[in-house]
Amino acid sequence: MAPRPVTGRAQKVPWYKTTKGQTIAAISALILVVVGLAMFSNAKKEADELKQTQEALENYTDQVNALQQRISQPATEMANAAAAGDAPEDLAADAEEWTTVFTGAQAETAQFFAPEGATASGQLFTQSINLFKAAAETLTVAAGLEGKEQTALISAVSTQVQTAGGVWDAGVTVLDDARDESDLGASGVTSPISNTQPAVQATPGASATIPVSPGGGGGDGSGGKSGGGKNKKGDDS
Repeated sequence: MAPRPVTGRAQKVPWYKTTKGQTIAAISALILVVVGLAMFSNAKKEADELKQTQEALENYTDQVNALQQRISQPATEMANAAAAGDAPEDLAADAEEWTTVFTGAQAETAQFFAPEGATASGQLFTQSINLFKAAAETLTVAAGLEGKEQTALISAVSTQVQTAGGVWDAGVTVLDDARDESDLGASGVTSPISNTQPAVQATPGASATIPVSPGGGGGDGSGGKSGGGKNKKGDDS
């Protein structure tokens, strides 16, 4: 019998060499490229947004710092005048000057643009300036009064000023929180009230104390007489 022809078994082609496999591989690679580009684009967008936010916060912080420096002296002077409890002779002129400063500060805060995340700070700074101005206007009224009425009104101003300072500090806290969220350090903005003198409580009916120099050599006639008596007693002894 004639030999039968031998037929070899067809070898199976690997899937990645098939048209279908290569198509799937190409599509997968394209998807990876698209995803990678999207992630890169998002990361760049977030970085750009963060940079813009940081710049906005820095510019805003510079504005607040400049405002703080302008109102610091009148705010401190007003706080000291209120804490003293007595109206100085030039209170009327000072109160008018303070009112002018805080009126200008009101116009300045109206131009503030607080960045997102620090919006509440702008509102708090505005409220603080409004309270400072109201206190200055109250002192203007107090300057035209006398006695107990004047003292009571000045005492009320002391509370107004301290409240204004507290509201300002709250605004600084909001600003610092926003800066922290944007990977920035503290703003460095401080309270406009500094070196405040302690309140002086006047004692009704108390007489002024007249200082007597050591040894009784100086002072008025009564002081000299008292000092002389002591010297005489010392001589007798």
